[in-house]
Amino acid sequence: MYPRIYLKNGVVIDDIRIGYQTYTTWAHESNQFKKGEAVADCLKRHGVTIDDVKEITMSLVDTTGEKKIVENFSWDEKNGWKRTSYKEII
Repeated sequence: MYPRIYLKNGVVIDDIRIGYQTYTTWAHESNQFKKGEAVADCLKRHGVTIDDVKEITMSLVDTTGEKKIVENFSWDEKNGWKRTSYKEII
């Protein structure tokens, strides 16, 4: 996951802390989980509010299946979250 927060003043925040969960049944691994940071917490850490946000974008790469899937999403205060692209790569 690759989130970016675009502020109305032109600043881009790209250091939001992403969580993760990994688990592979065939390798008998134990479940590993680390909670990520909420968008609100990231904004607070940077001293801005949601009113300062122009747009948030998120790119997701899924490699769990036979095909690699790349999806892109965006958020703004007028439209909320929308998927902007979806691509399967063999």
